[in-house]
Amino acid sequence: PACFVRRKAYEEVGGVDSSLIYTMDWDLWCRLAREEKRFLRVNEPMAAVRYYQGTKTLSGDKTRYEEIWRIQRIYGGFKIPTAWPGFYWFDLACKDKKTFSEKVFFSLLQGARLLKKKIEGSKPDLIYGFQRWEKKVFGACMIQFPWYGEKAVREIILKMRPGETTYLISFAGSRPEAFIAKRGEIRMPVYFEKGSIVNFSVSCPSSPAWELYKLSCELG
Repeated sequence: PACFVRRKAYEEVGGVDSSLIYTMDWDLWCRLAREEKRFLRVNEPMAAVRYYQGTKTLSGDKTRYEEIWRIQRIYGGFKIPTAWPGFYWFDLACKDKKTFSEKVFFSLLQGARLLKKKIEGSKPDLIYGFQRWEKKVFGACMIQFPWYGEKAVREIILKMRPGETTYLISFAGSRPEAFIAKRGEIRMPVYFEKGSIVNFSVSCPSSPAWELYKLSCELG
């Protein structure tokens, strides 16, 4: 999440702990909450984030898990690191090429996760139509596509499941246009330059639940 903090509140809690490598923002939020600082939610996109193997978060070693356990222990009073399985599931979910043992662990964690949700009776945790931390979409998804590259974008490429079916795509609230995902891929001619933000929504009339597992672009 994007979090903007008043300087006064930031300084009152001692600012960012520079000794932390992975959880310095989480630690700051916990200290702000402990001092009963007020948080306001802005229900609109404020930032964009990419998760891939080269990022600091996903390339972190055991130090990251030690810092996560520190957060639970200090601010939650936990006796065991109950957050570890969830974070390990997330790390594996973002990993394209898994080893055999990682595939086994991921399947076990995914099964436990789904069972927990079923027991709790929880509904899909959606963010603009996307299942949180997954590639699944329920209904229509909304995509905010900011572009800061030097070259203009000429084409947006979407890869989805199911393939060989029709998807409806609407740019900036315009009338939806039908595209067929040939071999699970849609290529949309567009044009926008540095500093532009393109908003579009995608839905699949034939399937209320579908997957958007890759988004890329061609530059001109």
